[in-house]
Amino acid sequence: MHSPLPLAPLLKTLVLGTIGAVIAHFMSLPAAILAGALGGVALAAISGVQVSIDNRVRQMALIAVAILIGSSVSPRTLETLFIWPISAGIMLISVACMMVIVPAYLVRRHKLDKLTARLATVPGALTFVLAISEETNADKSRVAILQTMRLAALMILFPVVVGLTLESTEINRTADGSLSWPVFLALFAGGVLLTWLTRKANWPAAAFMLVMFVSSALYGTNVISGGVPDSIVWPALIITGSAIGARFSGVDRQYLLQSVSMGFSALAIAIVISLVFAFPISYYFGLPLAQVWLAFAPGGIDTMTVLAFALGVDPAFVAGHQLIRLLCLNLCVPFLFRRNASIEHEKHEKLSDE
Repeated sequence: MHSPLPLAPLLKTLVLGTIGAVIAHFMSLPAAILAGALGGVALAAISGVQVSIDNRVRQMALIAVAILIGSSVSPRTLETLFIWPISAGIMLISVACMMVIVPAYLVRRHKLDKLTARLATVPGALTFVLAISEETNADKSRVAILQTMRLAALMILFPVVVGLTLESTEINRTADGSLSWPVFLALFAGGVLLTWLTRKANWPAAAFMLVMFVSSALYGTNVISGGVPDSIVWPALIITGSAIGARFSGVDRQYLLQSVSMGFSALAIAIVISLVFAFPISYYFGLPLAQVWLAFAPGGIDTMTVLAFALGVDPAFVAGHQLIRLLCLNLCVPFLFRRNASIEHEKHEKLSDE
């Protein structure tokens, strides 16, 4: 049995997110709806306001967002598939560099222990990282804060950097008119069913990707066409941004301030590494730098893909690369860190015996 929706905190959070989105929209900021909602809710949470987005509401928004992303796919998107093996290989090298260089910086400059530093800087496997941190002697609060800061900072700062320094290739989302409501509702109902099935299979993170792939396939093969109405776009992006901002609810402000310098400096290093590896791919294949940079950026698959859509670059390219990285991390991270957990446990038992 699901508990009732906490309506008061939910409505308050959505109002704050909407205010932030409207302000950012009138300021003409890139990815204004998404980043504005995130910023508005995050600031409220840090100020002590109780904010929250029920996971069921977030899931409904993600289904709509997955359909939105699919609507930007066209047959010409498939023309870049031949690049993916090369660019994905380069991206995985950049991930390996991040996982060596960034933790080393945190250990040397901010005196974090090695295990906490490594867990806090894994680029884009948040659920696995937080679960594994529970099995180790790492500073779990620090890991959670730094991982959340990384996502929030990427969602807010990346659009500003792209807007000021780069040009994105705007996707014509409504070239064939507006998607009919019956078709959208059918896609949405299918997304709800997929979400239910993946939850039954204990694989809830797959729902977003499955809906996005189904939507992309239908649009990419011209089975359906038409942009998703703004009456769906705005609420979906506001809820998605607000859900990330709400993660700062209940965080001790002093502890958060202590984490700011290490979090932003670590993110800056990771961003520079991803840019260094993204630039040659962008230059050689003639792809927008913002698109390749987002594909290589150390964020989550849902957040980076949504951000790609909001910035008007090819979200299928970004999603594909983020998925490859996620799969590789999911295969490697549990093995690497559970091995560390076993070593830490053995050390603890040895000390107890002594």
